[in-house]
Amino acid sequence: KWVWSDNPSFNNPIAKTTSPTLIVKPDTSIYYYVRAEGDCGTTTAASTSYISVNELYVGSVSQTTQNPYNSTDDFEVYVAAGSEVTSYQWQRDWNDGVGEADWRDYAESDRGYSGGKSSKLSMWNISSVLIRCVVTDVCGNKMASQPFRTTIPPQE
Repeated sequence: KWVWSDNPSFNNPIAKTTSPTLIVKPDTSIYYYVRAEGDCGTTTAASTSYISVNELYVGSVSQTTQNPYNSTDDFEVYVAAGSEVTSYQWQRDWNDGVGEADWRDYAESDRGYSGGKSSKLSMWNISSVLIRCVVTDVCGNKMASQPFRTTIPPQE
């Protein structure tokens, strides 16, 4: 049989099964250890698995370029190394930080920007708006960056 534990010494095993698979839903990130036990003896830990929970971390949004003369301005969201991102969605607060936020997705057909579904957003002819990026990982967890006030000088 398979013995499962959350510590390498196997004190107080969490499960003993006939299957080499264990389904868990931990509340925090944790290591699990498994070993075989039977009539012929006991193995050392045969496998170690690390289960990460809510490891998605979205960092800050930064303005990577600022061009006041008929050019675009770029904003990029940073995600912690190791995060397995499946999608990005840039949003704008249509209340512009006044009262309750009204976050709406940038659609690819909207004028004045591009890259609404990538880690980098490019904008032009927009003076100052409140933006953020919502990132989704492989487990479907979503996390939004902190809101960021754009500071794009108007074209002259």
